[in-house]
Amino acid sequence: MNNAEIVQWCGYDSPFDMLKDNMTTEELLDLLDGFVSEAIDIDCLDDYIIDIARNQFNWVDHEGAKADADEAAYQQYKDGD
Repeated sequence: MNNAEIVQWCGYDSPFDMLKDNMTTEELLDLLDGFVSEAIDIDCLDDYIIDIARNQFNWVDHEGAKADADEAAYQQYKDGD
């Protein structure tokens, strides 16, 4: 029996609902910590982290902005503009 079958057998439609109903907030946070700690280099997680940093902490990716400006300047030079 796979996890989806077990979840359905227990009367749930999704693993999230099963976990949410059967774990404390602290346990869920510990689980999330485990996922985040193991997945810190995954691109989608990076996107969330960047969005939070920008929106909540006014973070600016100076290196990225410089790289984008350098690329645009090079492209303009290459195109002969």
